[in-house]
Amino acid sequence: MKKELIKKDLISERGLNRLLHGVSKQRGHRNIEFPITISPNFNTKRYSVTMTYFWSARNFMLLDYIGHIVTNTFYRDIMETDREYDNYIPINPNNPYTNKIEIMIDNQTDDIDVKLFDDNKNSEIILSEKNIRKFYCFNKIPTKTIESLFETTSYCKFTLTYPVRVFNKKIRKYTEVYIPIINENLFDYELSNYNVTPTGRITNKQYKIKFTRFGRLFLYNLKCINFDWISSKIDFYKLPETAQLLYRKYVLCRNGFNDLKFRDSTIISGLGLMNLSKTENIKAINIALDKLKNSNIILDWKYTNDIYEIFKNK
Repeated sequence: MKKELIKKDLISERGLNRLLHGVSKQRGHRNIEFPITISPNFNTKRYSVTMTYFWSARNFMLLDYIGHIVTNTFYRDIMETDREYDNYIPINPNNPYTNKIEIMIDNQTDDIDVKLFDDNKNSEIILSEKNIRKFYCFNKIPTKTIESLFETTSYCKFTLTYPVRVFNKKIRKYTEVYIPIINENLFDYELSNYNVTPTGRITNKQYKIKFTRFGRLFLYNLKCINFDWISSKIDFYKLPETAQLLYRKYVLCRNGFNDLKFRDSTIISGLGLMNLSKTENIKAINIALDKLKNSNIILDWKYTNDIYEIFKNK
C-alpha cells in the first residue's frame, strides 16, 4: 500500500507562512528603501526578517506550487514498508531529495547537528509553464507575470532564523530548531527551454530551479510534512493581498486551535503595515478579516480592547 499525498489543493510550508512578510507596491510600499527589517511585537528578535526586495502574496503562491510539486513527487513512490525512518524522511535512494540534508539530535545531550549536502544535480527541478497553468490559481495569469514571479522570488534575499522540524527519538516528539539564514534567497532559476512562434512570441517556457541552502531547508521541512493545505475549493488566491497574508501568518499555520487571540500591535507589526495612523491600520485588518469571513475561510472574528479574536472553521 502506497502513501499518497497527491491532491489538487496546494501545499503551504508553515515556517515561511509564520515568518515572511508581504512588502509590495500593492500594499502602499512603493517608496521604501531596501533592505527592510520587520520585527513582530514579541519579546525576542528571533522572528525579525530582513528582506532585500518586494515580496507579494503571489510570491507565496509560487512557493505553494513548488512545494506541492516537490512533495507529491517525493511521496508518490513511497511504500508503507519504508516508513520506519528518522525525521519522517523515507530512505529512498531513487528520490532526488533524499539524504541531502541531515539533522540529528544527540540522545544523551540533546545537541543539534545539522549537515547540508551540496549536490548541484539533486538540488534542481524543472517546471514547465504548461504544467504550471494546470493549477487553478495560475490558469489566467499572463506568461510575463509567471516569469516575473520566478524572477522576483529568486531575487529576494532574507536574513532570519528559520524553524526546521526535527524528530527527537528520545522524547518521540518533533523539536523545532532555529537555523540562521544570512542574506540568502530560496532558489536561483533560469529559462531552460522554450518555443518561438512565427510571430516571435515565446511559448512553452521551462524553468530550471536550483535550490540554495535556504531552499534545501525549505524542502527538508516539506519532507517532514511541515505544511498545511490551501483548499482549491475556495478562491483564496483571488482575495486582497492583506487578507491572504493575514490568513497565512495568523490562521493557516495555527494547528489545534479554533479560537485565536492576538494584540492589534502584533498583527500590525507582523503584517508590515506601515501607515502611521493606527486607525487606518486597524481598518485594513478589519477589511481583511471580513473578506476571509465572507469567503467562508474563517468562521468569525471580533475586536475588543486592542485584542483580535479569530474563530477558525472546524
